[in-house]
Amino acid sequence: MAGATPQDLTAQIARANAAPATLTLDAGGRYTLDVTHLPPAVKRLHLVGAGATVEITDAPVTPGTVVFTDCTFEKVAFTAPTITNPKVPFAGYANARNAFVDCTFLDYAPSIVYQHGRGLVFERNRVLASDRPPPLMFSNVFCPLGDFSFKGNEMNFPPNSPPGQGAGGILVGASGPASAGQQFSNWHISDNRFLDADRPGYALDTIVDLEAGRASMRDIWVERNVCFNGKIDCNTGDNIWITDNRCRITRPGAGELLAQSAMFYVIATGATGLGSVHVERNVYVQEATTSPTVKAQAVLIHPQVHIAELVVKGNTFLVNGSGLPPVPPGVVGVHLKAEAPPGVVIDRLEISENVFGFTSPNVTPGTLIAVNHPSPRAGVGIGSLTIRDNRLLAGGTLDGCPPLSPAPRITQYLRLGFPGHAITVADLVVTGNVAPPGSIVGKWFSSPPQGVTVQRSTFQGNQPPPNPG
Repeated sequence: MAGATPQDLTAQIARANAAPATLTLDAGGRYTLDVTHLPPAVKRLHLVGAGATVEITDAPVTPGTVVFTDCTFEKVAFTAPTITNPKVPFAGYANARNAFVDCTFLDYAPSIVYQHGRGLVFERNRVLASDRPPPLMFSNVFCPLGDFSFKGNEMNFPPNSPPGQGAGGILVGASGPASAGQQFSNWHISDNRFLDADRPGYALDTIVDLEAGRASMRDIWVERNVCFNGKIDCNTGDNIWITDNRCRITRPGAGELLAQSAMFYVIATGATGLGSVHVERNVYVQEATTSPTVKAQAVLIHPQVHIAELVVKGNTFLVNGSGLPPVPPGVVGVHLKAEAPPGVVIDRLEISENVFGFTSPNVTPGTLIAVNHPSPRAGVGIGSLTIRDNRLLAGGTLDGCPPLSPAPRITQYLRLGFPGHAITVADLVVTGNVAPPGSIVGKWFSSPPQGVTVQRSTFQGNQPPPNPG
């Protein structure tokens, strides 16, 4: 009934908790829920919204104050415009085996989930903002430990209002608060739409964050997602697969992007090194309308801990030629940090079968692929480095992408090393890479003085032929 006073759902959930059962709300009904008045343990609750709206009016400040176990929330329209972090309705690692399915979160200011134990299902939900959203929206799913299914969701809201605070800089994932001995594992983040409404303010630093802090991380799949104006971070983990995602940078205001605009950022500063990480078959596009202050970079690898295997293969990287040449350089840039210990920092690095292009003419040409070590510390290196069958395109239009500049310009196809700070590469294989005639304004392959020591190398079938220097 229009104008009816919302019903208090708190007491109904408390009664249902005493004899766990399905609690079905009135179709089109409006309810309020004060989580601070729920029992300390809510178990086996099945809440079916049936088109009803539930406004959360208050929540505990401390994670774990109310623990949900084996609960399912289905077809509920949640809103929480008046509370925000640290008041989070679903918070704490003691939560386990809960599911949100076919729900809507409208103008939901706090985090949806802040820390969760094993067994979180978040599928086919919509996280949206009205035309007048709250001044600050977190609305993220943050720090689930494991057995995490995040599939088929839509997240479209302004996480950057006010700048730098919305969503805590992350929409989905973890950012290091877990204690040593815990493990983030078995994550499936797939077939989601992130910020693709592409409205002003719909941008943030990191869409998916793979970071375990003092804990460890393994068995993570980030697949077939559509991501606008944000990136994927990988800081720790083993058996990580970032595949078949379509990522786009469109915002003309560079201030809406908080950090590196690269699609994929491997910072590798965690308590443990990285095992095997695959970045394959993704499409990353910087529109020509993107601000020229956005860096023309698709992948930045910046490790200070050991990486066993990193494969960047079969991707399409189209960057804005009018953008700033990135520092550190490279459309794909690999830069071993000063904090990296002496020895082999990356056992195996493969950059192969990728397609590169520019969505606007290059104002200041830069390096296509850069691998260096700008550090005063000696004795840092890579075991196996393979650069194979990559292509730089001139002109044309790829499926679903903007037209490419017909005359791309780069200073080098491949640059190894940093002047005066030698990096060691045990096995270097550079084969089958192609650049259009006249696109390289410097040398195909550049190695600065005292910049690299290559123990074994193979150059074969590259066009135009490299002229090492």
